[in-house]
Amino acid sequence: MRKILVLPLVVAALLVPSSVAATPVGRPVALVTAETANEVIAVSLSPHGGRIVRRIHLVDPLMIAAPLHGPAVVVSPKGAVTLLALRSLRPIKVFRAFRSPKVAAIAPDGRLAYVTDERTGDLSVIDLPHRRIVGRVFVGALAHHFGISPDGSRIWVALG
Repeated sequence: MRKILVLPLVVAALLVPSSVAATPVGRPVALVTAETANEVIAVSLSPHGGRIVRRIHLVDPLMIAAPLHGPAVVVSPKGAVTLLALRSLRPIKVFRAFRSPKVAAIAPDGRLAYVTDERTGDLSVIDLPHRRIVGRVFVGALAHHFGISPDGSRIWVALG
């Protein structure tokens, strides 16, 4: 009985996208990280979707976050944060100034991305239109998951 219940949960977990973007022709895709395959996979969300439309090779992609417009942010615990062009899904910038980045999220207005670094305890702020890190603040050891208020004025960071 347990095996039957676990399998659908595992399958559902594998199919839940990390983020949603659009292809060059404007069709929506789910962006999914495949850590062991070292890929970000774009899966079609069209009515007859479920088809892989692109594979992007990146070392150990842990998490991805994407705004409606602008680059997607891919976090690798190996110390890199990569920006992917939203339409082409090609890397356009790699930040290597991280020790152990964990979680990325996009501000409600889509202009800023936030990334926690578990090893340094920092929360970094990336200006997406200008493709640069514009701030870093120490929030505490083992900075991990976080939430952003709907208006983007506050961020709560979980430690540990």
